[in-house]
Amino acid sequence: MILAALFLALHLPYLPKSLEDLDSINFALGVRQFDVAHHQPHPPGYPVYIAVAKIVHAAVPDEARALGLLGVNAPETM
Repeated sequence: MILAALFLALHLPYLPKSLEDLDSINFALGVRQFDVAHHQPHPPGYPVYIAVAKIVHAAVPDEARALGLLGVNAPETM
């Protein structure tokens, strides 16, 4: 538990402040409006990931920061 808290504390200052590539832009668009037909995000769309990102986005208004927080806290397989 202590290692997880330390890991999180060391990574929070380095979360992305902007969207870096086409995939991250599509995921941010998916957070705003999930529509796989319009590649928001690209198919298959990862609906569970986007649903959790929408919950995080409710607390963090910036999509890039919300996706970054989710990435720090999510296991690699999510």
